[in-house]
Amino acid sequence: MRRLGRREELALPDAAIAAVILCVGSWLGVSNVRAFTGAGGRPSFYQSEFGPAVLFACGRGLTSPDARTAAVLAPFLDEQRDAVDCGALPERSEPVALDAFQRTCRYLELTVGLTWKLTGVSWQRLSLLNGILFGAVAALSYGIFRLGLGRILSSLGVIAVLMSTPNLSLAPHLRDYAKGPFLLAVMLVMGVLVVRPAGPRRMIGLSALAGAVVGFGLGFRTDLMIALLPFIVVVAFVAPAEALSVRAAAIAAFLAAFVAAAAPILGVYSRGNNIGPVALLGLTAPFDAALRIEPSLYEYGAHYNDSFVFSIVNSYAVRVEGKTHGVQLASPEHASASMAYLAELMRTLPADFVTRALAACRTTARYFLDSSLETPAWLRSRTLATMFWMRGAISSRLAPLAIPALIAATIGAGLAAPRAAWLIVVLLAAFAGGSAIQFNERHFFYLQFLPWWAFGFLLQATLEEPAATRRAAAAHWKHAALFVGVVTIATAAAVFVSREYQQRSAAALFARYEGAPRERLAVEPIAREPDRVRLAAASWNAALPADAPRVATRVVAVQFDDRGCTVDALPLTIRYEATLPELDFSETLSVPLAQAGSAPTMLFFATFDRPDDATRFRGVEVAKAHARCVAAISAVQGLDRTPLLLTTMLPADWRSRPLYQRLR
Repeated sequence: MRRLGRREELALPDAAIAAVILCVGSWLGVSNVRAFTGAGGRPSFYQSEFGPAVLFACGRGLTSPDARTAAVLAPFLDEQRDAVDCGALPERSEPVALDAFQRTCRYLELTVGLTWKLTGVSWQRLSLLNGILFGAVAALSYGIFRLGLGRILSSLGVIAVLMSTPNLSLAPHLRDYAKGPFLLAVMLVMGVLVVRPAGPRRMIGLSALAGAVVGFGLGFRTDLMIALLPFIVVVAFVAPAEALSVRAAAIAAFLAAFVAAAAPILGVYSRGNNIGPVALLGLTAPFDAALRIEPSLYEYGAHYNDSFVFSIVNSYAVRVEGKTHGVQLASPEHASASMAYLAELMRTLPADFVTRALAACRTTARYFLDSSLETPAWLRSRTLATMFWMRGAISSRLAPLAIPALIAATIGAGLAAPRAAWLIVVLLAAFAGGSAIQFNERHFFYLQFLPWWAFGFLLQATLEEPAATRRAAAAHWKHAALFVGVVTIATAAAVFVSREYQQRSAAALFARYEGAPRERLAVEPIAREPDRVRLAAASWNAALPADAPRVATRVVAVQFDDRGCTVDALPLTIRYEATLPELDFSETLSVPLAQAGSAPTMLFFATFDRPDDATRFRGVEVAKAHARCVAAISAVQGLDRTPLLLTTMLPADWRSRPLYQRLR
């Protein structure tokens, strides 16, 4: 704890150790990537989009290849060939503008191009860049460890980082992995500003550096946007007292450096982005299990599927925004409609976003201790297998202690330096909580230091400074108690208030579903194999009108005969037929039935059809023996302008049930 209160600069030995870690980590990173590809693994980072990087490496500038050049590069960009000779390119080519992907990843393209300029254009040689990024993650993690730990424990923490299976698994996938060093660098600067402050000039200079890091990193991955708000919060409220004018100048320097570095990228995002679709995908059912979320009576979407979210957004654009023909993918209109739909979800169901953020904070802290512990398949050394087995044996036993350790370490840090505890809260809320946007290890792998920092901090406090806690001033204990109280009350208030609000807003939405006029449909049972029956209306198989929008939406209600059914939960499939697997939006639900219910259970869902029949809703399927459980199927009228059409199951007592997601 004593270290958190000291104001000394990172000493020269730390810089030397970090440099050694960078070099060793880079070598290990290159070896890891080459072992991965040597075992038949295929890195995935949209290699077909790196034609501009090839041209840059060959001295042609950062432009897309024209038709003649593209034909020469095709075998390389399709990964049918490992290398390409710049001399084989046509001597003259017409400059072609970068596409949307290439513009948003402009700095990644330039970095890859520079690497190839130095090493020769080859996928195999690009492993050097992967290795440097791997080493940078290790070195920056050491810097973060050093904010609270001694050199020995920090070095041991780096070993845990280097052996992290998510870290090793993602390293070959350049675009996803590249954000790690940038986000760690920003977090390190935030930590230095709070733990090791040294006056106005340093605050302003480091803030400008952080802004440049975020701005440049944005040209690698959109994820860097997540660092903007927490950095501003830290400078404005958490960093040790400086004059208001100094804080304002530091924030201004941060934003100015960010805008200057990110200017080419921000221009692209102003014309459209995929932030909305990414967030909507992160709300789908597959992420509930990863976050350990207990769903309610509704779902945001059953599929982690770009085409499915595209259909939802187009349905919203047609019905609510009046865009008759829908919106095109990756267009400004699509970006606007997806963000508007996301805003509707947040206004109506805010408690779910609070719950998912808390779930991400809770899950991230122990994820690296009880998930992804296996030895990477391409590392075939017996020695490494033994080391990974030992790592897994230790970390899996520590996993239940991850959350208590992190809480205890945060309070302990607050005893030594009260602002450090608030820094940890900001980092957790922004980076761990923010990973709930799409909770997958590729979005939070760089946080692998979290549990090890907490355990290391507690071990250091126990072994090196056993008397420090006893000697802590009464004022420090008061600060710690105040900190615990404020965080606890604020968290509880956010959960309680948002849930109370959502219980009412969700009830109003579902009451609208329930009260909407319904037209009972004549459905024909169609035998399906094995022992299943599809209930289909004639209109679901009819061709759509010639003037139908890009996505035609219908709302269907299924009424169940709870008392006449012999099962407590009825498996029911919403069936689509599609020309491509990614357009098949079929899903199977388990509908709970209550024989003692005063009213029948109702299922409401929206269907998404395309005029070209690329995807069409065809009916609902149940087991033949349970066909009588379905009492009626109706077309729901009057919901065309309702922004949110969620798949929702309403039992008789639905109003008394929690209409929000909960932690499992």
